Amino acid sequence: MSEYGPRKLNSKFGSGVVIRSAKARDAGEILEISKSVMGEEIYQLTSASEFSMTIEAEEKWIESHTANASHLLLVAEIEGKVVGLLDFSNGRRHRIAHTGEFGMSVERSVRDQVRRRPVC
Repeated sequence: MSEYGPRKLNSKFGSGVVIRSAKARDAGEILEISKSVMGEEIYQLTSASEFSMTIEAEEKWIESHTANASHLLLVAEIEGKVVGLLDFSNGRRHRIAHTGEFGMSVERSVRDQVRRRPVC
């Protein structure tokens, strides 16, 4: 994965949102967000009762994304706290390397706060 950020954006309410590459040290906060979003039982295919990731496993997952040039794993921080996650993985086989999938989780308390920019 390429290193991304940190890049600072502003929320609708004027607070700074930092977007950057995830690090293994973020595992606990990422795990907390994942559990919270799964607990809402709306947005994820995996239910909270099926999710049993440990901090150690989360660290390894982060490191596997970091080690793979075709993967991307970003976090969003507000005031130093991780509040969102975006991950992307491309197709694992040569014939589908041009395809991929992504997942996104955002802490409920900060959803819909980043100012949208016009698309040109």
